[in-house]
Amino acid sequence: MKRSQLKESLPIFLVLFLGYFGYGMGLPIYPPLLFDPELGMLPHTQSLWERNILMGLLTAMYPLGQIIGGPLLGRLSDQYGRRKLLLYSVALVIPTYILSAIAINLSSVGLFFFSRWICGLFEGIIVIATAAMADISCSHKDKVSNFGWIVTVSGSGVIFGPLIGGFLADSTVISWFNFATPFYLAAIFTFICFFLVYWLFEESLKKNITGKLKPKEFFASLFSCIRVSDLQLVYFANFKYYLCIFFFLSFFPVLLVQLFGFSAASLGLFEGYLSIPICISPFFYRFLSRYLSPRQTAAVGGVVFFLSIILILLIDSPGWLYFTLIPPGFAIAIGFSYTVLMISDRVGENIQGAALGTNQSVLVAAEALAGIFGGVLSGAWVKLPLIVGGVLALSAAFWLLWRVLDPPSSTADI
Repeated sequence: MKRSQLKESLPIFLVLFLGYFGYGMGLPIYPPLLFDPELGMLPHTQSLWERNILMGLLTAMYPLGQIIGGPLLGRLSDQYGRRKLLLYSVALVIPTYILSAIAINLSSVGLFFFSRWICGLFEGIIVIATAAMADISCSHKDKVSNFGWIVTVSGSGVIFGPLIGGFLADSTVISWFNFATPFYLAAIFTFICFFLVYWLFEESLKKNITGKLKPKEFFASLFSCIRVSDLQLVYFANFKYYLCIFFFLSFFPVLLVQLFGFSAASLGLFEGYLSIPICISPFFYRFLSRYLSPRQTAAVGGVVFFLSIILILLIDSPGWLYFTLIPPGFAIAIGFSYTVLMISDRVGENIQGAALGTNQSVLVAAEALAGIFGGVLSGAWVKLPLIVGGVLALSAAFWLLWRVLDPPSSTADI
């Protein structure tokens, strides 16, 4: 990355890291919070099947909020600028973390679910940051590299977030730690995010920004990208790939809890370990771009994901995870970066936020459905969500290879 681009992208990277760090700190506590009857969040009479259903619904709350928030904030950032909308997004997320902590202290399941939904509604960091990275990319190779580094920085936050969150929730480490502690610290780090954006981030959208847009035209344009046939094919492939990713990320920890009795700290350790290949994968992106288009690379990632899940389901000891988690980590990185790249390559610069916001809605819709249906599948058999996810990954790969074409060298506005 050139020095000038590094200067422009550094505040974006810092915000992404701290944002994902704060979000990731809460992830390891979900399974024990709902499956451990001694914690008081759910009554002792709650059956295992009901707990699996609630786990799926809890996992779905955050993405259900983003289905609305993603395209809304992305479209607004096209109109009013990346910096202003990023500031609003970060500021509104802070009280949602505090609300989650209060809900845990009160043992209020309903309030906890609501706090995760409202957090997703206001969390527009990834859409706006990705659009800003597209703004500052001077060439397609730069865009491939920059989008890869977004995944790396985000993955770094996910490495340290669950790892530290798991220990912050463990009262055996320090007596006053509990399951609310990670959310309080997440609020502090998000507060830091706000000031980093305010001091360091300069507007990346170079066009003239106007503050006038009729409400009817605005809401009609939110999902306009989904009506474009070329984008529809990519969105559909992305949807299947995202379903696989979230079946894996949401219910692989449940499998570890039910089969191996993992604690919150152990879950944080292995979720952090999974993020290591996610973080280093962009080092290989320039090499891959010499031989494969983004569409072909995403298809290869789907096949690797399918084979990785088969391998993971065959293990009978947690020690094997140190080897079997490496391939799906690379596949997840490809899934998060190249799916976005395929959308960005097909639209003009003045609707990057809208197109990427729509893709974010596709992503979070997949996350929500994976949570809802994954809970049902997991209640029937704990390995079933991963099996369905593997089949979807393979299906996405075939769809990309036989139904999706590479875009022309230049893109036009929709």
